[in-house]
Amino acid sequence: MVYTTWEKNVGHLYTVNLNGRTRIKKLTTVPGLYTYPAWSFNSDRIAFHRGSAQSFQDLLGLFSSRNMEDLVWISSEGGDIQFIDKSKKRSVPHFTKGDDRIYLTDSEKGLVSIRWDGTDEKEHLKLKGIVTYGSQDIFHDHAALPNSIEADDNDKSSKPDEILISPDGTSALAKINNDIYIATIPKYGKTPMVSVAKAEKAAFPAMKLTKIGGEFPV
Repeated sequence: MVYTTWEKNVGHLYTVNLNGRTRIKKLTTVPGLYTYPAWSFNSDRIAFHRGSAQSFQDLLGLFSSRNMEDLVWISSEGGDIQFIDKSKKRSVPHFTKGDDRIYLTDSEKGLVSIRWDGTDEKEHLKLKGIVTYGSQDIFHDHAALPNSIEADDNDKSSKPDEILISPDGTSALAKINNDIYIATIPKYGKTPMVSVAKAEKAAFPAMKLTKIGGEFPV
C-alpha cells in the first residue's frame, strides 16, 4: 500500500506491506506536497502529483492547481523523483494491465493517456451527464475542483469530476454530478462524447450505478 503524509508543513510518500510483519518504508527524500499516488501495473513505479507546499500553507485550498503542478514518478524502492510532465489540468494517474501508459482525467479532454516521458498524449473518452439548474451558480464553485471538465457556453451538461479506465481497458468508471457511471470505451474512430444523462439510451453501452449519489470511485 502507498500513502502520503502531511505533518509540520512537510509531506512524504510511504509504502507499507500488507502481508506478514508490518514494514513501513519512506520513499521520498525531499519533503513536499504529494497527492494521488498510484502503482503502475507492474508495481515497480508509483506515479503521483507534486505540488507547492507553500500554496497549501498559504491556505489556497486542497484543490488549488498549485497543489498538483507536476506529474512525477518514483521507484517502488524509493530514490529520486522523476519528472514526467506538468499536470496541465490532468489528474488522478492510474493504469491498465494492457499497456504501459499513464491514464489521467483531463479537465477539458476527458480520459487521456501519456507515456512515462510525458509524450504521445491520446484521448480515449469524453462523458457528460444531466443538465442541472440553479444550484451550481448559487452554492458551488466548481472552478475550485481540479477535475471538473469545463462545459462550453452552449452545453450545460454536468461534466465528470473523475474518469477512470478499467484494468482491462474496455470500460470507464466516472463520477458525474455526484453519481457513479460505467461506460464502454469505443476502440475505433474519433474520440466520442457520450451522454449518460439517460444511461440506458447512451450511444455506447453505459449504466448508472448509484441511486442516491456516490463519492471516491476506484
